[in-house]
Amino acid sequence: MPADARGALRFEAVSVAARRGPPLLDAVSIDIPAGSKVVRAARPAPANRRWADLLRRFLEPDSGSIRLDGRPLGDYRLADLRRRIVVVRAFAVLFRGSILDNLRYGHPQVDEASVLAAARGARVDEFVADLPQGYATASGRGRGAFNR
Repeated sequence: MPADARGALRFEAVSVAARRGPPLLDAVSIDIPAGSKVVRAARPAPANRRWADLLRRFLEPDSGSIRLDGRPLGDYRLADLRRRIVVVRAFAVLFRGSILDNLRYGHPQVDEASVLAAARGARVDEFVADLPQGYATASGRGRGAFNR
């Protein structure tokens, strides 16, 4: 990959079939400007993995093409491509205890008002408002609405 590569991505009518059921990606076209950070939270979850697999060429599209700086991904050496494309997978982990306990994890001395202010700033309130006991709702393995 050239040192001056900018990183602009273009998906052109990209489709990826699923083993069973509807396609994971169906004729998707999207432009991602150079320097962008993209967050994908698609359903079904396997579709999220396919985006990353396509970018790193662990998977080829069934149809369509992906271009990096106007060139097909296949023009780049795999090692260079995989070294330059970063994929961060995020998984929410909740420990046994309340939502408030989880927010304090690692810093149990922090007062409740400070935790709640930080949670509001991170828009956690939007999620917690729908829980049966708010921040006191039990979480963690085998508890409540978090492990369906």
